[in-house]
Amino acid sequence: EMEKKTKAPRTLITADGRVMNVNEPRLAFSLTEDEENNAVVLDLAVYRHMDTSLMDVDVQPTYARVSVKGK
Repeated sequence: EMEKKTKAPRTLITADGRVMNVNEPRLAFSLTEDEENNAVVLDLAVYRHMDTSLMDVDVQPTYARVSVKGK
């Protein structure tokens, strides 16, 4: 019989407080700094006809977390 292998939970924040970069769905992204407007711009290429209700965005002072379709 085939047994399903369970994946270990991913460590997103290390013990010393560093945030790990995890790109599970392997979406293309770029992170640039806009000095003219004093902003940091995260450009994330998502699926063409995806509903915005399938995205969850969490922005913190030290990191940004985007969940697309639960990944």
